[in-house]
Amino acid sequence: YIEVNEQFARVVGLKAEEIIGRSDFEIWQKDFAEHYRTSDLEIMRTGQRIYMEETQIDGKGREYWVETIKTPIHNLEGEVVGTVGITREISDRKKAESEREALINELEAKNAELEQFTYTVSHDLKSPLVTITGFLAYLEQDARKGDFARLQQDVCRIQQAVDKMQSLLR
Repeated sequence: YIEVNEQFARVVGLKAEEIIGRSDFEIWQKDFAEHYRTSDLEIMRTGQRIYMEETQIDGKGREYWVETIKTPIHNLEGEVVGTVGITREISDRKKAESEREALINELEAKNAELEQFTYTVSHDLKSPLVTITGFLAYLEQDARKGDFARLQQDVCRIQQAVDKMQSLLR
């Protein structure tokens, strides 16, 4: 490290002047240091900036999300001679994203249920209407023939269909 800010020093738990001149392996646990050393070497090899989002664990065991942007440092000849990194905590954003995804999934499920319900209601309401329409035609035929006994049966069937529809609507 050739320069660090006060926030980084607080995260590390050392004073800035105690960090400068040290390597990742002198400050962090081996796995963590290797992870960051690998990304530094990749930046130096390719000369390309990288962006990472990942979880970390602080000294108290709290897991939290960070985003890290690492950029190559070039000398006057344009050669990559190091990296600079900026890391910030994004736990609140990740929590909000997770909650949003859960709400979207819940909304999609409710929409599917609503579509199924709408289909069922539509089908169930059509049945009495088909009955009413059919018996209206019979009603007309029976009226022309003067068959009042059948006419009464047709009216009764129409009333049953109306009653069924009212029941469904309730």
